[in-house]
Formats: sequence, structure tokens, C-alpha cells
Amino acid sequence: MPRMIWRGATELGALLTLAVFLSVIGAIDRSASAQDSPKEDAPDGPDELRDMPETLPAEPPQHAVPVGDDSAPMTTPREQPASEEQAPAGLRLEAQLLAAMSFPFGGKESGSAFGFGISYGAGWGAIPILIGLDFMSASRSNSATLRVDTADGTAASVTRTNSDRLLDFDLWLRVQPPRWPVRPYAEGLVGAKLVRANWSIASRDSVTKSGSDSEWASALGWGVGVDFMGLFNAVAAFSLTLGMRRLHGSQVELERPSVSDGRVVVSKRQVATNETIFMAGLCGRYDFEAAD
Repeated sequence: MPRMIWRGATELGALLTLAVFLSVIGAIDRSASAQDSPKEDAPDGPDELRDMPETLPAEPPQHAVPVGDDSAPMTTPREQPASEEQAPAGLRLEAQLLAAMSFPFGGKESGSAFGFGISYGAGWGAIPILIGLDFMSASRSNSATLRVDTADGTAASVTRTNSDRLLDFDLWLRVQPPRWPVRPYAEGLVGAKLVRANWSIASRDSVTKSGSDSEWASALGWGVGVDFMGLFNAVAAFSLTLGMRRLHGSQVELERPSVSDGRVVVSKRQVATNETIFMAGLCGRYDFEAAD
């Protein structure tokens, strides 16, 4: 049987050997290239850490939360509104217009005198102290009919009239709450009095003789009272005020007429100026708020 010979076996073997050799050389070359190139895709490599900034950007400050109360909302402190009961920090001015009755007045010839008064005071903020001054005027008049003997021995009727006026000028210091709805007060006073006296003697509706006299006296006293705030309006700018004062004054000598043997005789008499004054009127107040 004839034998078949494949003549291309030698060339095919050489080609396979060359392919295997080239494959080995390519694998070795790729392994060497992988070892020499940097690892760019590594997420945590040293090069990436080297490129990061040394300091992190500052975060906005956060308010601290009290320990044990993580759910509590953060609030900023707020200014509390001033209470209505607190008096404003500033100058406080008060004024009073008063009707007054003075009793007694004139010593043995004492009687009630009626008049008016004006008072001004100043305080500061919630301090319950007021300093002020006032002026008060009270007057009275009385008449008496006398039967006297004339020079020819006949009897006649004459009328004697005395008109007295008392002017008070006082400086006072008062303790009084500034913002209570009902404001009681106590005060001390020091001042001066001007006493003026006018008199006349009339016979049969004709003035026979008249005269006048005046003298100054010192005064020292005390007083109590109460103001009712907000009686006429809600802001309490006006209030009703009631008060009483006791003033001790020095005695003065004033001319007093008398009729003797048909003649008018004028002589000096001591007149007491002690008095108790009852007052009622209106009080107004204005508050100046202090600048910040």
C-alpha cells in the first residue's frame, strides 16, 4: 500500500513555535509595563491623598444644644417688653389744681377760710419720691354789729368788718408710689405765710374808719392724701386727688379796731396762723422717657 507523506508538517511546526514564542514575549512585556505605570485608578492611593488640601474649609458655627434635650428647638434670646406696672425711666412731672378749705384761722376770731391751691412736683422713674412747691390762697370775712355810746351820750350802732387773707408758699417732699391705681402719699412741708388783714368801721352805712396790715410768718407741717389714677381716661394722665395738711405757723401781730366811748381805737393783736387745710382737685402727670 503506498505511504502518504505530508510535506507541510515542518513548516506548520515552525509557525506554531514562533506563535508561542511571540505570545510569551508579549505577556512578559505587558507585565513589565503594568509594574512601571502609576496606579491612577486606585481610590485610596497616596497620590490622591497628597493632592488633598491640608485643611478643610470652615463650617458655619452651630448653636450648642443642651445635653439631654436634643429635640428642643434653638431660640435666640429676646428682649422682654417692659411691664405696664413699671414706671418709665425718666423725668416725671405732676401738677395739681386744688380747691381748699382752711380751718381754723385767726385765733379767737377763728373761722373757716376758702380758697384754691396750685402745686407742682417732679420725680424720677420708679423712685417713689416727689419734690415740689405750691402756692395756696385762702380768705375769709366776718362782720359784727356793736352798740356804742356816742360823745353826746346817745347809743348808736356800728358795724365792724374784718377781712383776712392767708397766702402759703411751701416746699414739700412727698413719698408716693408712681404707678399704683390708688396712690396714697405722706409729705412734709416747710415754707412761709403772708397774712393780710383789712378792716373797716361803718356807722349808718357810711365808713367811719378803715385800715389794713400784713406780716410774714414761718410755717412747718405735714400732710397725707391719695390720688385715684385713671379715673377719667385709660392712660391715667389725670386723676382725682384728696388731701389734708396740718401747718404750724408762728404768731403775727395785726391791727384790730375797737370802739370805745364813741371813738375808734386801733391796736395790735396777736393772730395765730396754725391751720388745717382740706383739699380736693385734679392731678395731671406727664412722663419723659430717658434716651437710650
